Amino acid sequence: MKLPDHQDPIDLPIGDPPGAAMTDLHELTEVVAATADRPGVKRVLVADHIRVIVFDFRKGQGLPEHTAAFPIMVQSLRGTIRFTAAGKTTDLAPGSIAHLTTRLPHAVEALTDATLLLTMLDPDARN
Repeated sequence: MKLPDHQDPIDLPIGDPPGAAMTDLHELTEVVAATADRPGVKRVLVADHIRVIVFDFRKGQGLPEHTAAFPIMVQSLRGTIRFTAAGKTTDLAPGSIAHLTTRLPHAVEALTDATLLLTMLDPDARN
């Protein structure tokens, strides 16, 4: 096969790697529910280099300032979540995402009933 001048052969797919798999998750806003006393939390996936956790909050609930041992991404699946880190505050509504570097202090507050998807980018995570 002749490659276009601009394409490096390293970029060509060579088939599925051993153990290749797809995991799909559905209805994540339904997997856990907050109680009157505390947010709900459920780990929904541990796979190659990631841990995925769903938090469910009632309005006004949150998590005090803390850090994560790995880079993280947070995304609102339902409702609005106020996310504060590094002196910056942002309100995450569905369709919004934030990325934080390792050990960056951050806090979470639910402005409405809300569900948050947390993806931890953990190089040691395996399924």
